[in-house]
Amino acid sequence: MNTLQSFSAVAALCKREFIRFLRQRSRVVGAFLTPLIFWLMLGMGIDGASDSAAVGMAANFKQFFIPGMMVMGILFTAIYSAISLIEDKNSGFYQGVMVSPLATWAIVLSKILGAAFIALFQGLLLLPLVYLNGLSLSLPAFGSVLLLFFFIGFFIASLALHFGWKIESVAGFHGIMNTVLMPMWFLSGATFPIKSGPLYWVSRANPLTYAVKSFQDILFVQNYASFGLALVVLGVSSLLLFSLSMNRR
Repeated sequence: MNTLQSFSAVAALCKREFIRFLRQRSRVVGAFLTPLIFWLMLGMGIDGASDSAAVGMAANFKQFFIPGMMVMGILFTAIYSAISLIEDKNSGFYQGVMVSPLATWAIVLSKILGAAFIALFQGLLLLPLVYLNGLSLSLPAFGSVLLLFFFIGFFIASLALHFGWKIESVAGFHGIMNTVLMPMWFLSGATFPIKSGPLYWVSRANPLTYAVKSFQDILFVQNYASFGLALVVLGVSSLLLFSLSMNRR
């Protein structure tokens, strides 16, 4: 199979992932409502207990939590995509794909790209909350945020699928993801600023930290200084996980 045919197969498998996502209404609703409920509960609950210095340039905690809430939505989307991989393996679909002439890199890339585009769509569904909370995005900021969504989705999907290739049960996968991804989200600065102490150095080793920081800079102060670094960190981390996934596959 030549490269053009491989990319055609990748596009077909990505389309399958997106159609599958839209047809599973409970998955769409769950991926949308979960971060929204977290935002409402944490935003309103902590807003009265936090001072203006604790949320940086944001006017209140509800505004501060918007980037973290959207990253959570992308995170859950990637988790569900990895769960669909386990379902495909158990149903025999991916066994058929694996014995096809399709190259290993194309099989892995199709699943990760599908999850990344779904994550981008998920981010678009949540973006109106930016405007409902008194914030706005210029056209360059809007494009930058969408690109950031895609890179975040690609990274989280790469990480989730790295574990998903070897896990046979959905329950086992949930246990691993709760242990790995949720701490990464909490230690990214999504829920509270991390400015000092041991957690600061842990957060600096977390690729999601750079994504959340860039999102906050773009949203609150229209500053793009951290945007390039976030894309580089997410891109390098994704490529590393992509290569590891090919070996595990």
